[in-house]
Formats: sequence, C-alpha cells, structure tokens
Amino acid sequence: MLEPAPLGKLATNHPFVSTDFKPELFLMPFVSVIIPFYQQERGILLPAVESVFAQNVNSDLRIDLIVIDDGSPVPASEELADLAPPVGFTLTLVKCPNGGPGWARNIGLDMLSDKTDFVGFLDSDDRWQADHLQSALNILDDDGDFYFCDHSRWYDEKTWFQASEPVQLWMKENNGSRFVARPEFEIYEFVPEAAFLSFVEDYLAQTSTVVYRYARLRNIRFDTRLRHAGEDNMFWLELSEAARRVRFSTVARVHCGRGHNMFYGSMSWDHPDAARRIGYVLIFFRKVKSKFQLKGAARVATKQRIQTLEATFAHIWLRKILKTGVFDWNALRPVVREDPWLLPKLFPLGFAALYRFIHRKI
Repeated sequence: MLEPAPLGKLATNHPFVSTDFKPELFLMPFVSVIIPFYQQERGILLPAVESVFAQNVNSDLRIDLIVIDDGSPVPASEELADLAPPVGFTLTLVKCPNGGPGWARNIGLDMLSDKTDFVGFLDSDDRWQADHLQSALNILDDDGDFYFCDHSRWYDEKTWFQASEPVQLWMKENNGSRFVARPEFEIYEFVPEAAFLSFVEDYLAQTSTVVYRYARLRNIRFDTRLRHAGEDNMFWLELSEAARRVRFSTVARVHCGRGHNMFYGSMSWDHPDAARRIGYVLIFFRKVKSKFQLKGAARVATKQRIQTLEATFAHIWLRKILKTGVFDWNALRPVVREDPWLLPKLFPLGFAALYRFIHRKI
C-alpha cells in the first residue's frame, strides 16, 4: 500500500507517477485533481482518468491527478495497470481503508504541496469534457476563488440547471440582486452573500464540476460526519463564505455516470434507507444553523428547510413502521443524537404528515 507522501512532496516512487516529473516545474501553474474511488464494477475508473489526461490546457500548466482507492472492492491499481500519464501530468495512487468519499478527498487534500494553485474534484464514475479545466481557470482568472458549472446525468435528457426549478427561476427573474450575468459567454458571478444563500436554497454544484483556488482556501475540509448526505454541500458553503468571488458557467462540461452512489441510490421514499438519507440532510441543515452566523434570507431559508425536513423525516420513518413493522433505530439514532427534542415531536409530526398525504390522495 502506498502511503500518502509528506506535505510538500509527491510519491514519485510509485509506478504510476510520470517519469518526467521535475520539482522545479512547480513554478508553473499547478492544478491537483482528486478522485475518490469506490466501485463494485470494473471499467468505471479508467474513462474518468482518461478524461483528465485528455484535458486541452495551456502548455505551461502542470496537473497532478491523485486517485484515492477508498477500500474499493475493485482495486484502482488493476483498473489503471496499463495507463501511463501524458507529458505535463503526474498520477499518484493511494490505497486506504474505506472511510467514504469525503474522507478520501481529505486524504488527497492533506497530500497537496504548498505550491498547489487550484484543486478540481472528479468522481470516479464521471467524465470531464476536454475544455472543462481550462475553462474553469479562465473564468476564475486572477480574482475568482470558487467555480462550478452545469452537468448532465445518465438518467435525464435535461442538464442539471435545466431541470432545476430554482435555477430556472433565478435566470428568468435575475435583476442583479443574485448574480451578475455575462450570458454572451454563459458566465455568471454571484453578488456578495448571494452564493451562500443559493447553496442553502438548492443543491447547485455537483462535486465533479468544482474547481477552486486552493492557494487561498487551503484549510477547508469535508465534514466526514455528514458522509451519508451533505458533506459536499457543507464544503461549498464554506467556500462560498470565504471566497472573494464565486462564478459559474451554464455550459455542461461534466457528465455524471451511474456508479456507486449512496445518496442517489436511496432517493425513492420506498427505499429502505430513505429515512436515513432524509435524516442526514436534516442533520446537515442543523449543522449549517450552528456553524454559520446566518443572517436575513439565509437564516429564514435554513429554518424553513429544518421544519420541512423534520416533518418529512417523521413521515417516512413512521410510514416504514406502519408498512413493514420495522422500528428503524439506525435512521433515528443519529437524528435524535443531534437534536433530542425531536423525539417527542416525532409521532405528532409523522401522523400530521400522513394525514395530509392521505387527504391529498382522496
């Protein structure tokens, strides 16, 4: 097993690391790309890695790809056995026990050199278009710190932004209060504090679309206690709060595939883990309430999300008991641990939600 290299160094003794690696080239712009890998099917990782190596970037840009094998049943070393990085790229492979995608990304972040300028994330079942990385760097320019773009998904003909009602409403009604538009270039920049509010109101940035200025925001890490829902969105909120400028593109330069995904695998209300998923989203918003000094619309939106999620969690949790006779302690325990006062409200909230649900059906 390859151990993470000491801070400021790369594991150049690994067979996947390009032999043209030279420390003095760190004087050039340097981007690190982090891929956490946990898959149960073969053939998923290689297209993601190849999409990084196919990036059409300026010749002076150095790119280090770090793949964190998060205890994957299909070893990353087997998936990448015959792959050699092209000139200008290095590839570092790290194998570690399973801890979840946020934990794996944190390992990658902890490995980075002080010379790293930017970080991009890519999930192992996703792919970048060839212009993704250079477009992100061009849009960030000298004063942008946080970038994301639209993306497509395997199950939908529409892109994420096209299918998002909040995003479509913002685009239609934009009067400069939320973002400044440059539609001729399909680029938008949030006005101060609007980025944070927007990430509270909706899930905007899929992880594989994000590129940020690590040189200014090097201390932010994923909250691994939110492994089942929210750890990436908490990261985006921290970036939004600390960034000088947050910019995004409405061009879908990322395609998300269908690999192993705990969150999207339990989207249906009838899924056995649906209550746990909603419970962790509830925990996420309670942490947002306690972690940040919320003001104005962000405080109101967070309060409303918590109230809605409490009722939804109670509904799904109680519905499972009535349908299956199973008392789901695994879903209930982390929610009550975060907020013990939810327990006495659970059954009234659950029955009230069921009552509304039944009457809508009649």
